[in-house]
Amino acid sequence: MNLTYRSLASVLKYDIEIPRNQESRDTKNSIKKPFKGYYYLECDLVRDIKAHVVGPEFQGKFKSIECSIMDIADDIAYSTYDLEDAFKGGFLNPLSIIAMPDATKSKIAEKIQDKLSALYSALPVPERTFTIEDYNATVRRIFSGVLNLDALPEQEMEIDQYNALVIALTASASEQLCSNGYFRSEFTSELVGRFVRAVDVEVNEQFPSASQAKLSVEAFVAIELLKTLAFEAVIMSSRLKSAENRGQWIVEQIFKELTDPDGYLLMPEDWRLLVDANADDAAWKRRTICDYIAGMTDAYCAEFYERILWRAAPSIQKQH
Repeated sequence: MNLTYRSLASVLKYDIEIPRNQESRDTKNSIKKPFKGYYYLECDLVRDIKAHVVGPEFQGKFKSIECSIMDIADDIAYSTYDLEDAFKGGFLNPLSIIAMPDATKSKIAEKIQDKLSALYSALPVPERTFTIEDYNATVRRIFSGVLNLDALPEQEMEIDQYNALVIALTASASEQLCSNGYFRSEFTSELVGRFVRAVDVEVNEQFPSASQAKLSVEAFVAIELLKTLAFEAVIMSSRLKSAENRGQWIVEQIFKELTDPDGYLLMPEDWRLLVDANADDAAWKRRTICDYIAGMTDAYCAEFYERILWRAAPSIQKQH
């Protein structure tokens, strides 16, 4: 593609080299996680990118202004459109978000607090503190327009009384938002606009290309709250986990078949040629097969699995 250094810098989100022959692990939960960064084979390219875009005098982790903009755009899209899908699929509704148990709210608040402490450390402590009370206030701001939450009293009340009052005032509007595609889209569009207008730029006078787009704290916590809700309700649900487990098993079976001694011959001709280019390098072969599988769409992956493992009638006419 012959991209410029500035274009390449715009997709360099994680300025860190991926360790070789090591696993990334979530030490808190002992869960394997993918390491986010660039491969050691790309070190020279990353060095050249930074030298041309920001200059050799720059110290610390580098992220270009374009990359920070895309990063925020991704978070805004993820938080709003996943929430819309969660409403449409029946995973969540505004009332369930408002009336969640305190234990769940506390868990979400802790996650947001950790991110606030890391990304907004320069702010005074009260401005980067997130509690259950802040959860309730943030949800109220998000849904106040569509659920008429402004009708709720400001004074303190027991949680059971509060939830009962919320249900009485907002049940119909909550149902309409989840069941009506027009209202869902309108709500999502309003949220996107609200979050986009909350973006500001921290200018780096010495290294302008390293300036950063940043959300206001209020918008940041709202986005993180919606992202966390969607993740817990949808991504971690048994409905999606069963599909994820099946997908992982299919990928593992394809990889196993292709890494057999002559298994790579099942791949398209151009990929076979890539393997043959370093036929004696086992690591190269595995890397090439990984790249091939990673480029598959869901539909093609399922179809390829059926074809090579004889779950469907084979055909020599089928094109790769």
